[in-house]
Amino acid sequence: MQDAAGRVGAIVRGLRSEEGVSPEGTQREAALLEWLVTTYESQRSFSAPGEGGEPSADEFRDLFSALLASRFADDGWWSHAPEANKLLVLQTLRLLMRDGALQEQWALEPGATSAFVTRLHHYADAHAASASGEFNLEIVGELAAMAKRLVRRRRRMQPAQQRR
Repeated sequence: MQDAAGRVGAIVRGLRSEEGVSPEGTQREAALLEWLVTTYESQRSFSAPGEGGEPSADEFRDLFSALLASRFADDGWWSHAPEANKLLVLQTLRLLMRDGALQEQWALEPGATSAFVTRLHHYADAHAASASGEFNLEIVGELAAMAKRLVRRRRRMQPAQQRR
């Protein structure tokens, strides 16, 4: 069995290849993301060096970047992915966004903000229209939690004078 760093590496490799779009790859990716969310549910920082088989800050940063580029901001993947897999991607991103360094990285990722606005708009409209899509409410909740983190981070970064 792989250690945690090996599993994170496997997720990143799958995200960067076409492996995650096959039915088997989709199931494997979902299982690994579910493992990650469960394993690190109480962790707040992902910037510490990995020890004893734990992923390093660079490995978590690679995972965050790959999730944003290959899943969250990829309209092709997003339009065909099962809702359960979308939810796992969002749960993983939200979990990793507990770390301030990864919140900063968000702004550097091409397409992340525009994809966020598109996803939030779509799911909020569906929710407001009482569309009962599978996982719709959970996806709206994850997106709202991500927005909250990004807004808090931005407020902390602004000088006190600009907040008035």
